[in-house]
Amino acid sequence: MLKKLLLILPALLITASCSHKNLAAHLVGADRDEHGCRASAGYTYSYALHDCIRVWDVGTRLEHDGEYVFAVFATDSVYCEIFGLDDERPICRRKKGTNTWRCRRKADCVTVEGGRIRYVSDDGTAYVQIGR
Repeated sequence: MLKKLLLILPALLITASCSHKNLAAHLVGADRDEHGCRASAGYTYSYALHDCIRVWDVGTRLEHDGEYVFAVFATDSVYCEIFGLDDERPICRRKKGTNTWRCRRKADCVTVEGGRIRYVSDDGTAYVQIGR
């Protein structure tokens, strides 16, 4: 009986050591998207900045009746990207010589008036900057 146990125990240990799991698939923070951004850490890709960002760190918060969106401006202010509405994030391009950015959607636009940012969505909802 003891001989059988001494033969079976090493065989079980060898078999168990051969099976390994892919730990990277289960590690927190190993969830990178196609741009290399870690969603579990709050990062998402910005087409305006061409980088992984956390919108609450980089963007400006705009509000309408308790709903919030974030406006992220490119470094050169040519583009503005709106986060928080839905999966389709509007990218807006600045009209030359103005403080207005027209989005790819038909009626979306972003304006800066008196130092305050305002975003009007295609359904007419106006989101305005809170504080400064």
